Amino acid sequence: MPARRFLLFVTGLPVVSACGAARPVRYVTVPPPTAQAISLLGDTLWNLSMDPADGQRRIELLFRARDEVRARPSETLLKLELGRRTEGVGRFREAVGIYTEVIANGNMDPRWPRYRGETLIRIRELDAAISDLALAARNNMSQRSIADYSEAPDGSSAWVTSLKFSTYFFLGVAHYLKGEFGTARSVLHEAAEHALTADDVVRVSLWLFFVAVREQKVDEAGFILGLITPDLPTISAQAEHRLLLAYQEGAAADSLPVDMTRPPRDAAEATYAYGIGFGHLMLGRRDLARTLFEQVIRAKDWSTLSYLAAESELTRLRAAEKP
Repeated sequence: MPARRFLLFVTGLPVVSACGAARPVRYVTVPPPTAQAISLLGDTLWNLSMDPADGQRRIELLFRARDEVRARPSETLLKLELGRRTEGVGRFREAVGIYTEVIANGNMDPRWPRYRGETLIRIRELDAAISDLALAARNNMSQRSIADYSEAPDGSSAWVTSLKFSTYFFLGVAHYLKGEFGTARSVLHEAAEHALTADDVVRVSLWLFFVAVREQKVDEAGFILGLITPDLPTISAQAEHRLLLAYQEGAAADSLPVDMTRPPRDAAEATYAYGIGFGHLMLGRRDLARTLFEQVIRAKDWSTLSYLAAESELTRLRAAEKP
């Protein structure tokens, strides 16, 4: 259905009672020593499997970062790259340890809690992530011009932005995953104030749209969609861009390049599948939504934000169905 009618419909539904939004997602289980995390659904998450065609490159990047730290151990920013490259091979807990060591030595650079906070989100330690990201935001108040890391942990496409934007973005997402939608909206609005690029605008707009629909803010949801045009020069947020454009057309699944009958093959497909599942959920089609969310959590990469969001939705759905 057209965007306006879609928004009026979904925001007229009893979203909180239907989706269990008032029930926060809790992380209460300790993972085994050899595991990376426990999912929000209680499943053990082990090391990520790497694509054989790309795994060797990631390992070489990690070894290079280790060599640079050994050669210049006093340069702490080299340890930031080491932490990111460690994440790139799926060793998230080891990366947390690298960031923690630097923080424990009294380093007050806001980049350290910002990156540890993001990594803690990936391993489902949401309360600790929120604490870190809030600390990074406080330490970052007078350092708006600091550039954020320009490469993904695996050395893939760059996401160049400000530290301030990325800190508030991940902080807002962490609150969203916990079901704290009002707080998420406030924090994501703060992130939007510091968006520098089309990727920033699209990335934060998608999560703000999710929150606006949940909170039945029709005008705000429509305003967000109105900001998104097909010619935005996105680089790293192309999937989010395409999903927002699909919402303008009523969120038709056939407008997206993904097969909804199988698990997502990459982060982009996980974004599409979660986004379409979200639309079904807001339209009251809980069985269809559940099916899509369950497809998302069958993906190989459990570290994506879409995978986490699908987990949180399934957690709330299951909690709402308990007597």
